[in-house]
Amino acid sequence: MESAYILAAEDDDFTRDMLDTILGSTGIKFDLAVDGNDAVSKFKGKNGGYTLVLLDLQMPNKDGCSAAKDIRQIESSSGWKKCKIYGVSAGLFSS
Repeated sequence: MESAYILAAEDDDFTRDMLDTILGSTGIKFDLAVDGNDAVSKFKGKNGGYTLVLLDLQMPNKDGCSAAKDIRQIESSSGWKKCKIYGVSAGLFSS
């Protein structure tokens, strides 16, 4: 069975620390990114080796939706297997 390797992108320091604590306690391999640009860069650097990508929907520089589109483009152009991508948000939306 393939072992999990998670990439999580979160711009909030506290939430990133929580992810580090939670994921670190599982023994699962993971990397943390500070924004969408960092996530895309780390994804390229691992040659698509992640099994799961968690992207905060609202981040500076590049939001989670834009990062997901970039990741899918990289996978497509490189012939890499698609990983699971989930958008997450701790914020409330208002109109």
